[in-house]
Parts: sequence; C-alpha cells; structure tokens
Amino acid sequence: MFNWRKKKQPSAVTEKELDDSHLFDNFDDGLGSLVIQEAKPITDSCVPIVPTNSFAVNTTNIANTTKPTGSISNKRVLTSNIAYDINLGKALEGDLDAQLICADCCYYGDTVKQSYRAAELWYRRASEQNSAKAQRMLGEMHYFGQWVEQNYKEAVKWYTLAAEQGYSIAQFDLGFCYNKGQGVKQNYEDAVKWYTLAAEQGYALAQYNLAVCYGNGQGVKQSYEDEVKWYTLAAEQGYALAQYNLAVCYGNGQGVKQSYEDAVKWYTLAAEQGNALAQYNLAVCYGNGQGVKQSHKDAVKWYTLAAEQGDAAAQKNLASYYFYGTGVSQDYGKALEWYEKAIKSAQEDKDTDLETKKENEEIISEATKKLEECTAKAFEKMNQLALNGNASAQFNMGLYFENGTNVEQSYSTAVKWYYKAAMQGHIKAQYKLGMLYYYGHGFEKNVDKALEWLEKSANEGYAPALYSMGYIYEHDCIESKQECIGFYKEAAEQGLAEALYALGVHAEKGIYVCQNVDLAIDYYLEAAEKGYESAKKALLRLEKAGLYEKE
Repeated sequence: MFNWRKKKQPSAVTEKELDDSHLFDNFDDGLGSLVIQEAKPITDSCVPIVPTNSFAVNTTNIANTTKPTGSISNKRVLTSNIAYDINLGKALEGDLDAQLICADCCYYGDTVKQSYRAAELWYRRASEQNSAKAQRMLGEMHYFGQWVEQNYKEAVKWYTLAAEQGYSIAQFDLGFCYNKGQGVKQNYEDAVKWYTLAAEQGYALAQYNLAVCYGNGQGVKQSYEDEVKWYTLAAEQGYALAQYNLAVCYGNGQGVKQSYEDAVKWYTLAAEQGNALAQYNLAVCYGNGQGVKQSHKDAVKWYTLAAEQGDAAAQKNLASYYFYGTGVSQDYGKALEWYEKAIKSAQEDKDTDLETKKENEEIISEATKKLEECTAKAFEKMNQLALNGNASAQFNMGLYFENGTNVEQSYSTAVKWYYKAAMQGHIKAQYKLGMLYYYGHGFEKNVDKALEWLEKSANEGYAPALYSMGYIYEHDCIESKQECIGFYKEAAEQGLAEALYALGVHAEKGIYVCQNVDLAIDYYLEAAEKGYESAKKALLRLEKAGLYEKE
C-alpha cells in the first residue's frame, strides 16, 4: 500500500488568469543524426510493496488563490454571425442590452475584429447606465491592462460598484483583491465578506475560496465544519478542486465524520475531470482497498493518468507496479521509464513548500535505488530471453552493448546480437547492422554490406532505413545519386523529420529536382512541427531573406 497525498490543493488556481468562458459559450546533417536509439528493452516484475497508508491533515494557503476572469452564471451566447452589426444601431441609440452585446463582440472578437479599445468604449457607455456587468468588465480591463494601463486601484473601484449591486462575480473579484492586497490594503476579513456574498449566490469559486478561509482560519474563526459546508456546495457544482479537498476532508475525518467511501466518491469526480492529485489518491484507495473494493488494475489506471500529467509520486508508484507486476504485466522496461520520469519530475519541481520538498527528496532517493535494481533485473531477463531465441530481446541486447548500457560497450558483441535478430527478420536489427557496416563499427566499413542490410529493412517500409538508403545513394554512390529522392520521399510519407528536411533542402537548392522554394518551405514546416531543429533554422534563414513570412 502507498501513502495518501499529504496536502490539499490550495486555491482556485495559481495566479489570476484570463478566462473567456463567461461570454461565449544547406544539407549539412550527417547520417549519424538518424541513428535512432530504440526504446530500452522489454521487461518484467515480483511482489507488491505494502507501506502504511494514512490520510494526511492538509493545510491550505489562500495567498495562492486565483481570480480567473469571467462569469459562470451570466453567460451570453451569440447565435448570429452578424450580432455586432444588427445591434450597433440600437447601441448607438442607448439600448443597454445592445451596448453590452457590442462590447462583448469587440472584447472577444466575436463577429467583429477584436478591439479592446472599442470594447472599453461600449462597456463605459453601458456603465453610465449603471450596468453591473459593464462595471465589472471595466474592472477586468484595468486589472489586466487591456487597452487601458494596468491599474489595480481602478479595477477595485469598478469591482466595488458592480459588487455593491449584488453582482456575484464582481463580489468574488473584489474579495480576491482584498485577499491578495491588490489595489487595496490586504484585509482577510473583507475578503471573507465579499466571498460570502458571492458564495451565497451560488458562485462556485467564491464558495471554494471561502472554504479555504474557514479551513485556514484566515479572516474568520477557523471552522472545519464550515470548510466542509462550502467545499460541498462548490463540489456539487462540479468544481474539481473543491471535490478533491472535500474528499481529503472525508478521508481525514476533518470537519465531517470520516468516510473512505465518500472520499472515494469525491476523488472519483475530481479525477474524472483530470485533477492529478485526485487521480493519485484514488489510485491509493484502489491499491489499498480503502473505501472501495481493492483493484490493482484500477490503481494502475489512475496512477497512469496522474503520472502522465507529471506527478512524481504517481510516476514512482506506477513504476513499482510495473516492477512487481501488480495489476499489470511485469515490465522492467516500463518500470525503468517511470522511475526515471519520477526522478526528473521531482528534481524539476519548483514548489518551495517544505513538505513537498521533503516528499520530492524521498521520491528521488527511493526511485534512484530502484533504478539500479530494476536495471540489473531487466538485463538479466533480457539476456535469458535472447538466449532462448527471442528476436526482440536479441535486438535489445544489441542496444545494450552498442550503447554500453549496464555493460562494457562492445560493437562486436552488439553485432553478434543484431545479427541473430536480423536473421529472424527483425527490421530494426537489420537497420542497425546496416548502420554499423556503414560506420565501420564492429568490423571494417563496407558500404555494399550496409546497403544490403538496409535494403532488407527498407523493403519492409522502415522509415529510418529508407532515409539512410537515400543518404548513402546521394553521398556514396557515383552513378545513382538522384535515386536518393525516391527514398527520401518514401520515408517522408511516414513523417520522418530527417527525410522531410532533406526534401526541403533539395527543393530549395534544386538538387536532383526542380527548384521550388515554396515546396521547400512546406517540407521545412512539416519537419519543424516535429521539432527538427535544422528545419527551424532553415525557416528562420528564409524569413530573414524575405522568402518566408511566418503566420
């Protein structure tokens, strides 16, 4: 069993952010660049680890509370593609609804070119008619510095006008400003006042932040019962952060009778919305059989989802499941992969919270130890499979010795294993043999032998082999250089970036094909989209020469 996550998720979001939802629903690369390192060998596993489990009491830091812009309740949907045009006349005549529609269109660029300047004009006109929504939007524009100069004090002025009219979103905004001390002296009591007014109108973000205040005793007497009350109201509206924190409360029995079943219920709802912490704790629940029937298969499912979002603890635990073969087929290769990712994620975590830093240190320490054990077992398993004639294992053994992974580097031994796999028709091993012959690694360089093995792989459609055939024809064959284009095209059709770039170079310079800069740009763009740096540099060069305009 694994431990529960040790703290609640603090706030609505991390920093105040925009939320538009409230209104509208030269060919110099050598062949060596293509020596593609295949994934590390296949693998295995043993017996599950059983650490103690506990829901940890969580502390929440309201200072990180975020105020996204926008409205959940007053959503205006523009159904006509001429909404701005048909409302402009009425807006000029002073019709408030028309002014708000025109303002929204200009602000979001809906049915008209986006213009904060024009939006500010229409919101200001509407505000002169005491429109709370317009006042609130003027507050937003000053908060974010949209057209107008960023000015928190001016934002607070407009938020206050709208909030005093009972506009719940503005009340939340104003509470947030008091909470953060933006445009006004920081005052947690006033933050609670405005959060409460918005929360009582059903605004989920306000309910969430009010719960945080009660949980921390910030601006109000600490009350876990009230914390649970407000988390519940926000959670029932589908707010994932509230669902996660409410689950933690149930798991800890904090402010509510302890119930692992209810914890699982709320973790599930938050996890299904993609909350990584909820996915992690839900995985723990399934792994421990706590609040739900034990299912290592489901634990793996939820650990995987959290791990794919970069959660270091989930990555470490998922690696352990693969290592021991619990709930999933034992696979040392995947275990290695996830242990490595866990270490990387923990090392890159910038969270300065002492508890989080300690957790990351433990993850790095444990995962590092497991990596050594996992690597040794993976090699042992791979060697046995290879000796038994498994072509994929023989290929992977070739990789081990070619790269010197966990063994002393030896091209001759790599060649032995690649040859065994290649003779069984393993196309990647055939490709590798061809490359080793071309570079003279493990034996004397032999272009003819290289082509012989590469052709076997290329005939099966292996893109790296096709590209390499093209490269060798162009650079090592005196009479058949132009045939390289056909190989490059076949590899490019499979999306191989190196081949796309090569075709771009030939099209740009008119080598073996008609010169066509536009076609070259298309090839470069496709290669660049795949992250190929040489293609990005080529596009930059053409842009500076005035031959390409970046969209």
